[in-house]
Amino acid sequence: MQCQQCQTPLEAGAEICHVCGAYIPPTKSPAAQSPPRQVSEPAYRPQPPAGKKASQTIFMDFNQAPREILRVMDEAQQNAAAFNQQRKRWGRIFWLLLLAGIPFFCGDFALGYNIFTFTLVAITLWAAAIVGFIIRRRQGQPPKFGSQFDVTRSIFETIKDDVSPQKTLIGWLDLTGPEQESKATRQKNSQSGQPIVYYRDEWLRLKAGLFDGNILRMSLTDRVKARQGYWKRSRISGKNKWKSGSNQSHYQLQFSVSVNTDLYQVRPFQSGSRAPNSRFVITQADAADGRLSIKAETDKTFDAWDVLNVMRFGYDHLHQIGT
Repeated sequence: MQCQQCQTPLEAGAEICHVCGAYIPPTKSPAAQSPPRQVSEPAYRPQPPAGKKASQTIFMDFNQAPREILRVMDEAQQNAAAFNQQRKRWGRIFWLLLLAGIPFFCGDFALGYNIFTFTLVAITLWAAAIVGFIIRRRQGQPPKFGSQFDVTRSIFETIKDDVSPQKTLIGWLDLTGPEQESKATRQKNSQSGQPIVYYRDEWLRLKAGLFDGNILRMSLTDRVKARQGYWKRSRISGKNKWKSGSNQSHYQLQFSVSVNTDLYQVRPFQSGSRAPNSRFVITQADAADGRLSIKAETDKTFDAWDVLNVMRFGYDHLHQIGT
């Protein structure tokens, strides 16, 4: 090592140059230096589809308190209901304009007047109605709220008081539908030549820090087997016939709790454990190293209580220390 000012060789560990008196700052050994920070790829997050369909579906990427999320969800429903009522009201007015023009159109023939006497009024009313229908169509449809939205809201309403006030509810609600290119996992053709596409739609994911220090995670995923419509040639007549498609859905619930080991212990699951009062069937349940996780599936349509009962079943396997 040398002094940077006078280039005099220095002894190991020297802090002052014996020639010029310059201060030599100590250097860190490679072992003492912090390792470089690893940069990982961002986790997958769904994106709302572009185009006309985006205005008719629900997509929420949230990181707020549960009560704030519920307020936004309620406002979205109220705004959609108000928009739909206004749209219907203007639709009735435009139809009345069309009907109101008929008497003026017939008046010229009944009274023997020139065809452009009253018909001009009818044409004006009809033109106004047509322009109104065009504008109404371009405004699009209000968002479609379905059973998935109701399930999500009921879950948030139930767990809102369990979330720590210093924490937020993180995740997304993606009700844009499974049949999108970004959600396709694979495709093939059946023996008859019918194209089949498999989709994986994780439409709800949430993570929340609870009052007791535990971390809750939950997701709901639809796995869809979509048989596409196709033209098939008849062996008898030789003509092509259109065969319509069909969808088959399978629903998956994943639930886990990272336990605050200062307060809780995780009890092991018994073999063949079943969640009471739920359409979901538990296919995998693990409890070890301060973490509880459950995977459940069903082919039946379900409601919020089917999900909440599985979550309650899992949480019952936490034992509070000292009790």
